[in-house]
Amino acid sequence: MNTQLVRLDAPYNIICGKGGKIGLHIATLIVVKEKFTGVPEGLKMSDTLFVGSYPVVDNPLETKGDVWMDSELKECLVVGHKEEPVSLYELKKFMEYNDKHRGSKFLGAILTRFSFLLDIWKSCFILDTDKNGKKIIDYEVHLKFEDKNDGDSCMVYSTADSRFYFYEYFENEPPFNGVLTNHEAAESMAKLRDYYLMTLSAEGLRSITFSTYDTNYQWFVDRLNRKKEDE
Repeated sequence: MNTQLVRLDAPYNIICGKGGKIGLHIATLIVVKEKFTGVPEGLKMSDTLFVGSYPVVDNPLETKGDVWMDSELKECLVVGHKEEPVSLYELKKFMEYNDKHRGSKFLGAILTRFSFLLDIWKSCFILDTDKNGKKIIDYEVHLKFEDKNDGDSCMVYSTADSRFYFYEYFENEPPFNGVLTNHEAAESMAKLRDYYLMTLSAEGLRSITFSTYDTNYQWFVDRLNRKKEDE
């Protein structure tokens, strides 16, 4: 097995990997090893080798120069650069990636950690602006519902044109194997909305409301939009 360390120049990319990992990509460790000895007939030399590229990262909350051996570089997501702002588009990709690799119940904590690291790296989130260049502080997230298993369960998620990422899967009947009930799913999405509001309040974010065209689940949206004092 041969290894080579390729150091990178600033400005460094901010990347995330499996398990909610976040860090500055400061170098890449290239690992070359043989899959098997010799070159069987019909194969090229390159077919006998495994070449992996692993990010070496700087994270002030962890060991400096940590190598993410469980996340090849091609599996990581670039979400910004040190000392540059992170847009809502990039934030949405970040949340979707972490939901896929970590799970929705961790998203609030991961978002808080991400915000803390951005501050250390002299970066920040930025809100969208309208055609007059004025910051948009109120957002509407449109939700789509997809019934599964003859309506016994359902996926609910924010549409592609929505600026914030939301996703849940719930059972309309008593759940099995830890799947959320519809009320629990609504509560989970409301909590994530609160994390967004708390994290981006310094940038001026004032409200996130929900909407849907699906009349069968209007009650779900109404529950999300219900103010705490109304409950």
